[in-house]
Amino acid sequence: MENSPNAIFSIAVEEPCELGCQGLNFCSAFNNRPNELFRRCNGAADMAAQEQYEQWRSLQYIPVSETMKLPLKNLDTCAPDKWKSVACVVHLKPCHPKTHVSQICRSDCVSLLHECVDFDQLSPSESGTHDVTSICELLSPPPGEPCISIGGYSQPQIHSNAVDRRRMDTSVGFPLNAEVYCDFLNQLTSDRY
Repeated sequence: MENSPNAIFSIAVEEPCELGCQGLNFCSAFNNRPNELFRRCNGAADMAAQEQYEQWRSLQYIPVSETMKLPLKNLDTCAPDKWKSVACVVHLKPCHPKTHVSQICRSDCVSLLHECVDFDQLSPSESGTHDVTSICELLSPPPGEPCISIGGYSQPQIHSNAVDRRRMDTSVGFPLNAEVYCDFLNQLTSDRY
């Protein structure tokens, strides 16, 4: 599991991005995505995401820094699918196609924290110095910058395109360099138009 306090929304990674994701159980909404890039799409990351979610659910807080923990409302009833998506993003590490960044978008951060932080449980020193907006400024890139939206991962991806299914079968687990990725995108574009 991630040890960094800011690992919830800010993901520093060194692994290469690879095309496609399939075969996941907990993160099943991330399956069937042959045209998307991920750093870790495997059973171990899927299991780590489930353990992360269960930890947040049972502890009822998320660490923001060494000295600050955000208390959460009951995750069984407060946006459980969004929090599952966050745990999956943290561990599967989808890559933004242009910059390979793996940070969750600020708008998602603000929305989720507004919805699920238990502000009544914040200590006076924490509530006086930080609000959701300032916390998300620390955890997510500025608006307009490349980021990963959890909204795209709240529902399973369904493919009706045989070309996409063929690509899924042949591309999952292969790291891409920039030239190969550009060739892939060119082929994808020419197949669709």
